Amino acid sequence: MAFQLSSKGKGKGKASSSRGPLDLSRLFTTKSQQERYETYLFQNKITKPKYSTFVSFPDDVFTFPTVFEELGLSDLISYNTNFYLELVKVFYSNMVKKKGKLTYVVKGVSISLTASDISAIFEIPTGGHKFVRTKAPWENYSKHAFYYSLSRLSEHQFYNKRKKSFGGDNPERVYWSPAKFSIDDRMLHYFLVYVIVPRFSNHCTITDPNRFE
Repeated sequence: MAFQLSSKGKGKGKASSSRGPLDLSRLFTTKSQQERYETYLFQNKITKPKYSTFVSFPDDVFTFPTVFEELGLSDLISYNTNFYLELVKVFYSNMVKKKGKLTYVVKGVSISLTASDISAIFEIPTGGHKFVRTKAPWENYSKHAFYYSLSRLSEHQFYNKRKKSFGGDNPERVYWSPAKFSIDDRMLHYFLVYVIVPRFSNHCTITDPNRFE
């Protein structure tokens, strides 16, 4: 059975059993895998990976490439190859967690990977601090102070400029942006949100994980 968008009726398209140019049925081992694909992944968009090189950033002007090189991320950033969106979705629809391992089924062959296996493949640490919905692991850490330590404007200058922009008022909500950073720190943020940990949108906002990264 090949899946394609249905053009009949109202609402979103859904998987159809009509013959199409790409037959994915041979890639599903069980009915549950096919159902996961149709329910959770068929309509989902996938962020297309971006890549870059540091050739356009000379060492006598920029220092941020050194940060990525020391972290061993240069190859990841410059990696460019063909990929197939539908097959990526099929791969994730076939993924389940069993006994602490991620198990995939590819062409009927079961592949199990532990956290250590995945870390070895991507050459990343197997452990670390959790920064989402948790307290920072450092004593007396202040995200405001850390942000302004990177900013070209002090906190006082930032709020004075903001107050003038809003006609004397100072809105309560503050958007953390890299616009006030040095060019090197702005480029670090760019590569983080576009290449290494890509987002669908809201690229200019700095989150807590971004600060720690």
